Amino acid sequence: MSPDVTIHPLERAAAFYRSGDLDAAEWHCAQLLRAAPGPGHAEAWHLLGAIALGRGQAERSRGCFEQAVGLAPENAVFVSTLGEVHLDAGRVRDAEACFRRATSLDPNYERGHNNLGRALHARGDLDAARASFEEAVRLNPRYATALNNLGAVLRALGDHRQSIARFEEALAARPDYPEAHFNLGCSLQARGELAAAAERFREAIRLKPDYARALFQLGQVLEESRRDYDALRCYEAAARLQPGDAEMHRRLGIHLVLKKDWPAALSALERAVAIEPDEPVPFASLVCARHQVCDWRTYDSDLERLWADAERQLAAGKATAVTPFQALGLPWPLSRQLAVARSYSDGLAHHLGVHGLASVASRSARPPAASGGRIRIGYLSGDFSDHPIAHLIHGLFGRHDRGRFEVFAYSFGPPDGSPYRRRIAAECEHFEEVSSLTAVDLARRIAADGIDILVDLMGHTGVNRLATLAMRPAPVQVSFLGMLGTTGADFIDYLITDPVTTPANFAPWFTERFVTLPHSYLVAEPEPASESAAGGDATRGARGMSRRGYGLPDPDDGFVFCCFNSAYKFEPRTFDAWMRILSQVPGGVLWLCSAGPVVEENLRREASARGVDPGRLVFAPFVPRPEHLRRHAAADLFLDTLLYNAAATAALSLLAGVPVLTCPGETFASRVGASIVGAVGLPELVARDVADYERTAVELAHDPDRLDRLRTRLATLRTTAPPFDPPRFVRNLERAYLAIWGRHASGEPPAAIEVTESDG
Repeated sequence: MSPDVTIHPLERAAAFYRSGDLDAAEWHCAQLLRAAPGPGHAEAWHLLGAIALGRGQAERSRGCFEQAVGLAPENAVFVSTLGEVHLDAGRVRDAEACFRRATSLDPNYERGHNNLGRALHARGDLDAARASFEEAVRLNPRYATALNNLGAVLRALGDHRQSIARFEEALAARPDYPEAHFNLGCSLQARGELAAAAERFREAIRLKPDYARALFQLGQVLEESRRDYDALRCYEAAARLQPGDAEMHRRLGIHLVLKKDWPAALSALERAVAIEPDEPVPFASLVCARHQVCDWRTYDSDLERLWADAERQLAAGKATAVTPFQALGLPWPLSRQLAVARSYSDGLAHHLGVHGLASVASRSARPPAASGGRIRIGYLSGDFSDHPIAHLIHGLFGRHDRGRFEVFAYSFGPPDGSPYRRRIAAECEHFEEVSSLTAVDLARRIAADGIDILVDLMGHTGVNRLATLAMRPAPVQVSFLGMLGTTGADFIDYLITDPVTTPANFAPWFTERFVTLPHSYLVAEPEPASESAAGGDATRGARGMSRRGYGLPDPDDGFVFCCFNSAYKFEPRTFDAWMRILSQVPGGVLWLCSAGPVVEENLRREASARGVDPGRLVFAPFVPRPEHLRRHAAADLFLDTLLYNAAATAALSLLAGVPVLTCPGETFASRVGASIVGAVGLPELVARDVADYERTAVELAHDPDRLDRLRTRLATLRTTAPPFDPPRFVRNLERAYLAIWGRHASGEPPAAIEVTESDG
């Protein structure tokens, strides 16, 4: 047979294949096989397999490659290509067998070693995968694909420094390699180098505009950088490109929740659950959103599944799908809250240990005498802005005794220019803007500043910096104010609290040691002069003058109960109590902050289901804070939520002269109200149980003189009671710091500390 008959048609077929004309390539292969049937055309079968693969015909390609291997069993390339089809189909063991055979047939076949590494990576044998990729790179040091794959394995092994180096080598060999840009971005993101990561993701997208994963990761980086609008655009684009990806829809939904675009958020989260109905994470995110919009139609069954999923995850040593902050709003005991929080904190500490970062910031050995005998206190928060935490403590920092304490504030939140942020920045001895620092660099900064006691004001809330605390940049680390529960973190030594919020019998369910302040751990700082509008007349007549503009009944026509808590703190048990109260107070209304039409519709439906006219729910629209303070004067009584109490909101209502009725439960978050109300000096407003809570609310509604006496007492107490005396609170907090540092300085381990005002 003429060589032209057997070879030239194959070359022509290959040329058509390379040009993208698959039909012509297939025709020439078929002509060749028909013209000269027999065992000698393994190359044609191999090319037919590649053509079928290009058309997405996986099973047909597999048959063609098997024909090629059958005709040429010693051809390492053919054997490896068959393995690639197996790997793409998820047949990892078959793929690995092919790749091992290929590298045995040709030990210098770099692609075979790279493919073997891919198979080993797919089945989780990272060390063996690394060895295979390294062999491929040894054979070809500019093999960009193998360098990229090696970098991915090194990242999975926790070696970000080496992974970054490999990705950079891959890009040096092939600058237009979008996957290498993407992977480099992921490693930079893991190290907290957000700006550099964003640059890599953008380059990957420029090279490959439909690169959904790069858009998704860029969205995460932008979200962490507080660029919410840009992040939303990325999430939307990624979800459009990958309509079947549950995680992309879930993250889109979570971001829309933060934006309070409830219909779109619920739609995205429901889509995520529809894609992966048995996965715990999408389901937990959807339930969280349902609770935030007060959609309780599947409340009980949702709770059952949440805990069942959590138990399985805990048993597997994984972090639960329910976050520690979400758990605070569920009717779960302290033991469950601890398990959830610990799963996150332990996972964080393990992650840092794997990545070699656990001891990046050495413990300070600097004695206080190095700063003139002063103890260095560092406050760490992303909430030094117009935020409830800053509302409570914006005056705390300037009241510290500078003869004994040197105060640092590390801020990684938005510089919003609010009077709260301005005061904190002006009155701190050192106000450090650290939002651009990675977790590692922030830990190094805190250690370099010689902080003695690092006070975290966030815990598991918001975009926190627990990763920095896990590196132990300070010898003593304390949780205060932001987290209404345990952090579950072995790297946080103490919790600033009080005996009402955390009775001694709560201690087994907290990883931190209790430092109990006298009175309450909350302080109600007066509003800045530019914001203050509280302190009006406490009488019913004065309240009546302010009601008409808010759609509320006049005092003679109806009693105004209010709760200005966020809607996520509402739950069926609290709402049941509220509706029973309204049922016994004709003409009374419940005044709530509006969280949008979806929430209002759900609450009106729940009221109707309990036999209460939905019109008796009045929703207050968002207004600037000064106006919100002024409108408190129109309320008669604040009804606290039962499961997750008001904290800053209760302090604000008390400052505004509105009595707060609360009922303590069996968790930290359910006892905050009792702490501040009791410390203010209104113990009769701390109910013994839910029945007493309802009875007291009804009695006060029917006894206006008694209510007026309460409000008159509160008008005096809010100028004298401990929570309204910030200088006194700061002195007690400083006593706590002195006791904490005294134990550390004497070499004693953390232990429970009770602070009294008789302490030095």
